[in-house]
Amino acid sequence: MKNNIAPLVIFSFNRPNKIKKLFKSLKKNRLSKFSKIYIFQDNFKLKKDKKNIEQNVQFFNSLKGFKKVKFILRKKNYGFYKNFYGGLNYFFKYEKRGIILEDDLIVSKFFLNYMNMALNKYEANKNVWHISGWNYDIKIQNKYDAYFGKHISSWGWATWRDRFVKYEKKPQKLSKWTNKQIKKFNLNNSYNFYSQILRNCSGAIDTFAIFWYATIFKKNGFTLFPKKSLVLNNGIGKNATHTKKPGIFINQKISQKKSFIFPDEVTEDLIISKKIENYFKKKKIKNYFLRILRFFN
Repeated sequence: MKNNIAPLVIFSFNRPNKIKKLFKSLKKNRLSKFSKIYIFQDNFKLKKDKKNIEQNVQFFNSLKGFKKVKFILRKKNYGFYKNFYGGLNYFFKYEKRGIILEDDLIVSKFFLNYMNMALNKYEANKNVWHISGWNYDIKIQNKYDAYFGKHISSWGWATWRDRFVKYEKKPQKLSKWTNKQIKKFNLNNSYNFYSQILRNCSGAIDTFAIFWYATIFKKNGFTLFPKKSLVLNNGIGKNATHTKKPGIFINQKISQKKSFIFPDEVTEDLIISKKIENYFKKKKIKNYFLRILRFFN
């Protein structure tokens, strides 16, 4: 595997403490020293962010422990979407596949094993579009260490150039989907992913992942999910760009499983998909009653 290690793409803005934790966790991976890294550091827009950006630049310029580091500092503030999508466009001009991480994640010490094994195994199968390193906190009884689903998670993921080049962001076009399409996209209306598309239409947000999901959805592609999450999101909170509150995306323990058995057949595991739908519905009901209790207290 050492001769076929996928490069990493890392996006950073103004959280030096978090980016250091990400790299600390990455360096615990045996494959890290064989991995090339591309880092896209956005610049500051507000003076209050300048010091944090300077700390990040200093950290990246002294970074060691990887095969090769290509550090790109934006000359001005790009904002999340432009930095992220532009960075991936640049990356996939030179690389055929990649593992994508943001600065607020912490990974298992076997995260790179899982990602590289999956990228190698499913590279030739064009039905597989997305390798996820994160999963919901659900109990899964499965003889494999991963399964296929129809939606995605963008907290530590991987894909190939020939899939990524088909990415399309056309919110106005997607806003005309039928109720049947929307229901399917929302996993039988168990969670309103589609609302993110409408918010992009209105200009309320400017995001990448929902349109990557929509691209895969239209192509009838599949995502490989680990049975137990290999990634923890360390950035949920008031200072986050998009996810201010945990909601259903709660933090959890990281699996430290060393080896992985992947399914040979690429097909949706309908039993697990149903479990995820029920998970969404239960969380929705719980959050509803919590809001009522807060109203009366």
